Amino acid sequence: MFHLMNFLRESGASLLLCGRRPPSGETVALPDLLSRLRRAPVVEIGAPDDDLIRAVLEKLLRDRQLLVDPGLVDYLALRLERSLDAARAFVRLLDEEALARGRRVTRALAGELLEALRSS
Repeated sequence: MFHLMNFLRESGASLLLCGRRPPSGETVALPDLLSRLRRAPVVEIGAPDDDLIRAVLEKLLRDRQLLVDPGLVDYLALRLERSLDAARAFVRLLDEEALARGRRVTRALAGELLEALRSS
């Protein structure tokens, strides 16, 4: 890793490291490598905010060609777990359940599925 970082710096290239903890929190035996990792800029990606989760829900619903009342997006944004994976999984479940029942996607159906998920 140390040599790779040196090579990339000399080449004018960049290195992107992804992890659950900042690199300075890692146990690194080589002091020079640890020093470089500690100097690296760190960006933390948190949970999506209200605007992002709404935009993602709208996109996921459009991708599945689901026409829904705009209020449904607000309803879901307030009640779903704050993660993109949760939004993706719920929209898939909502679509599949609406198809299985031969019904439109409604707030009532969404509420029913949310309640079923909470009780399971």
